[in-house]
Amino acid sequence: MNIRVWPWFLLGLALVPALLINVPKPQVIETSPAQATLVEAIWSMPTNLDPALANSPSDWQVDDNVFEPLLSETSSGQIVPDVASLATFQGNVVTIKLGNHRLTNGGIMTADTVAEALARPLLPQVNSPTAKHLLSSVVGYQHMVSGHLNYLSGVKVVNPSSVTITLKHSATVAFLRALANPALSMVPLSDQLRGGASWQFTNLYGTAGYRLTNWTPGDHLTFQRVFGTGPSQVQLQLYSSFQLAVLGFINKAVSVVPVAAAQLRKVPVKERNRIAFLPTPGTISLFLSPNLRKISAYPTTAPINTWVSRTFLGRESSQGFNWPTGLPTDRAMTVWVNGQDSTAVVLAQTLSKLTHGKVSVQVSTAAQIQALASKGQIAAYIGTQDRIRRGTGIPLVRRGNFWLLDHDIMTAQGFANGALNWQSITWRK
Repeated sequence: MNIRVWPWFLLGLALVPALLINVPKPQVIETSPAQATLVEAIWSMPTNLDPALANSPSDWQVDDNVFEPLLSETSSGQIVPDVASLATFQGNVVTIKLGNHRLTNGGIMTADTVAEALARPLLPQVNSPTAKHLLSSVVGYQHMVSGHLNYLSGVKVVNPSSVTITLKHSATVAFLRALANPALSMVPLSDQLRGGASWQFTNLYGTAGYRLTNWTPGDHLTFQRVFGTGPSQVQLQLYSSFQLAVLGFINKAVSVVPVAAAQLRKVPVKERNRIAFLPTPGTISLFLSPNLRKISAYPTTAPINTWVSRTFLGRESSQGFNWPTGLPTDRAMTVWVNGQDSTAVVLAQTLSKLTHGKVSVQVSTAAQIQALASKGQIAAYIGTQDRIRRGTGIPLVRRGNFWLLDHDIMTAQGFANGALNWQSITWRK
């Protein structure tokens, strides 16, 4: 299906099921002639190529395409196999069975490698805050972070292709979701030890099929596909501004450009049919306090689909919903939003404009919003997570990311954190 995706954009806004599902990437050796190089615009150079320490879009873009976690999360929120071929749990024990995944240096991902890779982010030389949170329920965690052990005693190698993980409490799907977090991607400990301080330059080997071939600080990074599908070469090119990246796209010097929600209107009209909406897990909703439920209905002349579509490109979808009956019409209301969620911020700001200021926007941090919501001090919130106790959630738009994609790209998918999945890209023949 052609990825000139204006229909995808409308479908995404209309909250229909995802057209693209992030399925496990096939580990197939590609023998066909090399395909075109994919050039992707980035706004800052990666600060760390260790997935356990990634904290920016540029970091995630590299880490997700070089390394893989045991499991992955699809755009619909389903947990599926990745490096693992099967994950089951009974009681407080999670059993992981491995597939036949190999590393880009030719090695095989074994159960020993997995056990070491799970413990690696907790070592002092890595000390990943994210990994600490995700693995805190594993038996032996406290002994390792306190320095008494250099391994997780709750992670046991059963045989060359099986590992068990014993938790302090009963296992649930929530822990499987933790194993799907990119921060727990399988980085061989032996490669880090062998490479020393410069291991990210010389020993960056994962199971995702791409390896780093060149890193020119302040300019670009180049990656070569060793196996799998997708472009044979990918270059991450640094741009100082969105406008320059779009100009490079128009001049065919750039294949893909990430587009923030607030930047969609800045895309030239002639290029807007190249905008792709790549879904990620979750739905952005308007959450209302129970105290707002009895307020008179908002005029239905402003349906949700009109508000959402005007927020982005000013186009109206033929599919939508009537405006919810919980919004106030006779008094002001404050809508809180996480400042790191750019799409939610734009939605809230647009709502304020459409209500002529009756709705004000309060931008804050997730921690502060959670603290205030727990005390009942927030009446309305726009985001993915329901933070209002006993509130009403009204779906607004699917979570996802917008991209400018070259017309020769037929399909593309995104990872759960929004990074572009290079293996998913197919080209027009």
